[in-house]
Amino acid sequence: MTEAAPPKPLTPKMESFCQGYARHGNATRAAKEAGYAEKSAHSQAHDLLKKPEISARLNLIRAERWKALHMSDDELLAEAAKIGRFSMARLLHVTPDGDPYLDLSKATDDDLAALTEVSIEDFTDGREVDDEGNTIKRDVRRVKAKAPNKLQAISLLMKHRGLLTDKLEVTAGEGFADAMEAALRRSRQGRKADADEG
Repeated sequence: MTEAAPPKPLTPKMESFCQGYARHGNATRAAKEAGYAEKSAHSQAHDLLKKPEISARLNLIRAERWKALHMSDDELLAEAAKIGRFSMARLLHVTPDGDPYLDLSKATDDDLAALTEVSIEDFTDGREVDDEGNTIKRDVRRVKAKAPNKLQAISLLMKHRGLLTDKLEVTAGEGFADAMEAALRRSRQGRKADADEG
C-alpha cells in the first residue's frame, strides 16, 4: 500500500485565495482579491477548489477558526464559575444618606466578564432649588449594571458535578418486577370483586 504524497506547498496567491474564501465563502471574489485576472477569476476559482492542496489548506484554516471561536469544556465551566462566584455586593455601595450607587473601580476582571449589561447615562439634573428660588443644575452620571442569572449558572455547575439531576434513578433488587405484577393482579382482582358485589 502506497502512502499519499503530502500536499504541494501553496504559492502566496493560493494562500491568499484560501484565506479569502475561508473568510467570506465566495470563491470568485477570493480569486480576484488574491490577484487572479478579473476575466478568468471565476474559472480560476473553480480550478483552485479542485486541487487537493487547496482543500487541505481550507480544512486546516476552518479547523483553526473553529478552535479559536469555540470554547472548550473547561472554558465553558470557567465562565459558568465566574457567574456563580459573582456578587453585586462588591460593586454596590451606599452613601451615608442610604443612597445606593455602583462603583466599578474595584470590580475584578471576572466581575466585569460576568456582567451581562452595563449602561452609562449622562444628564443634567435640575430638581433642586436654592434659597432664592433659582434652579440648581448639576451634571449627573447614572451607571446601571445587570447581574447575570446566578441560579442558572450554579444549577449548570451542580449538574456537571452530579449534585443535581433531571431524572430519578430507581434500582430494585431481584423479584421487584414480580412483586409489582402480583400487586397489580391483587388490585385488579379487588376491583373485580367490588364490581361483582355491586
